[in-house]
Amino acid sequence: MPFIDIRTPERLNEEQMQKLQVEMLEIISDEMEKGIDTIMVGIKDKYRLSIGRKLIHKGAFVDIKAFGKQDKSIKALVCNRINELLVDSFGFEQDCIYITFDDKDVWGYKGQFLT
Repeated sequence: MPFIDIRTPERLNEEQMQKLQVEMLEIISDEMEKGIDTIMVGIKDKYRLSIGRKLIHKGAFVDIKAFGKQDKSIKALVCNRINELLVDSFGFEQDCIYITFDDKDVWGYKGQFLT
């Protein structure tokens, strides 16, 4: 039941939004072995991002929240694939892509509290 929160200063059209959503679903499903129907993706474009005083124009902040502890090797694969996608398909600058992982030991889903 991962949630992928993507924020970018780029203005994305509907086709780009769809591509980003589908590709993220595939990456998380493949590498974290989660069913596509359990993965939630949020995309916020035109989001003001900066590193220090430098405004980011071609970058992103991606936060991945998932139920349970994920192995570091899996996180490395996910990180690599997301970075590759954002650089190759969207032209983002590699040094302006930040990816975080947040393992959750509790989660609420379908009205149930999971631990």
